[in-house]
Amino acid sequence: MEKRIIFTGFILSLIFSSLLIYSSYAQNINLPICVAPTRYLIWNSFKPNYVPIASYSSGILTSSPIYVFNNSVGIGTTNPQATLEVSGAIRFTPQTSTPTPAYEGMMYYNQNEGAFYCYMKDNAGLLGWLPCGGNVIIEQDIQRRLIAPVQILDANRTKLVLEITEE
Repeated sequence: MEKRIIFTGFILSLIFSSLLIYSSYAQNINLPICVAPTRYLIWNSFKPNYVPIASYSSGILTSSPIYVFNNSVGIGTTNPQATLEVSGAIRFTPQTSTPTPAYEGMMYYNQNEGAFYCYMKDNAGLLGWLPCGGNVIIEQDIQRRLIAPVQILDANRTKLVLEITEE
């Protein structure tokens, strides 16, 4: 059952443990300490086309840096130019096993390998978890190359091994 409380300039809607607030003003909303739902969704029509996700602190709801703008989500930016735009570093929680179910375009950080893996097509066109990207390390030490010409090229953790043979 939905309970609706109307304040001047604000509409609050308490649904289960969530709080939905509509405000036509660009200001913080002071709430009594007794109102402490677990999730918040705030719609602020003062700045059109975006919805700030807010948090609750000391009786005041304050905006966080997550915005929905023209069907795009921005984290740390109020004007995302792609479906998801993040201003700042992204951290992937290390995984020890492949995520399931898997969908084309997914990626994760493999803790055991110390590398990112993407669910994508291989050279044969088959979908599977493969190392992302193509870091290439070319051996620059000529002396080492002459003595032990092994591991001159390392692309996607696949080593090119050269051997010297006598004819």
